[in-house]
Amino acid sequence: MGQGCWVCMTALALLMAVGVLGIRQGAFEREDKVIGWSESYQHKTPAKSSLMVERISWNPRAFLYRGLLSQDECDYIINAARPNMVKATVLDAKTKKQVPNKLRNNKEAYIDGSADDVIDQIERRIARYTFLPAAHGEPFHIMQYLPGQGYAPHTDWLDDWWHPRLGNERIATMIIYLSDVVEGGETVFPNSTMQPHVGDAAYSKCAQQGIAVKPVKGDALLLYNLLENGRNDGESLHQGCPVIRGVKWTATKRILVNQLPSPDTAVAIQQAIVSASTAREALSG
Repeated sequence: MGQGCWVCMTALALLMAVGVLGIRQGAFEREDKVIGWSESYQHKTPAKSSLMVERISWNPRAFLYRGLLSQDECDYIINAARPNMVKATVLDAKTKKQVPNKLRNNKEAYIDGSADDVIDQIERRIARYTFLPAAHGEPFHIMQYLPGQGYAPHTDWLDDWWHPRLGNERIATMIIYLSDVVEGGETVFPNSTMQPHVGDAAYSKCAQQGIAVKPVKGDALLLYNLLENGRNDGESLHQGCPVIRGVKWTATKRILVNQLPSPDTAVAIQQAIVSASTAREALSG
């Protein structure tokens, strides 16, 4: 091989090495932008506001979206839901009548984004940041909690009895905090392996059971109900701690594996889950 050819080959090898390094660096840069690969990720929304996504936990998989909604958007949802708020009830499997909900004693309402441009935009934003299609989301479940009210420990997946009958499963849940809470009202994961808030006076006694998130107006908590293999994640058990001071408003978006045929189906799913629990309690009692 002549000296000139050897120089050409050396130059080509150097260029290939630089190219490989460039590809590897680009790959790492892309990985850093995927939510969950790093502890936080900053992204600019179309409104030029700053959105920070923070990993809360790997077990369960939970992420906090700081500032997902603006203050005005939070107020808009509350005002849209307020006229329709009713005491939380559930359809009794035996009597077919509405009875008090054993899991919570607050007020609730449902909002469908298909009839409201503002809500529709929020649903699309959730889809954009979670990479989960908007069409797979159930209607917003709006809940209000007064002092002393909370949400007992529960999971959001559809149990094995209902899943084959409904042909769907809840892959994830997003809880949007529509108001600040003076004290209490945290979302806690009692089955989590970590207890970072034990002895922390900033958290209520309820929130010290495990990993917890304090409600901040505009923030949103995304939790996955299923493991990567599709099985139910027992550590996704979560609880809405009782409000001690203030009023708590939330908008919950439950996201399913398959697209819903209609918004009415979503309400039927929610009623069915608790009805099944009521029926099992009656049979076991």
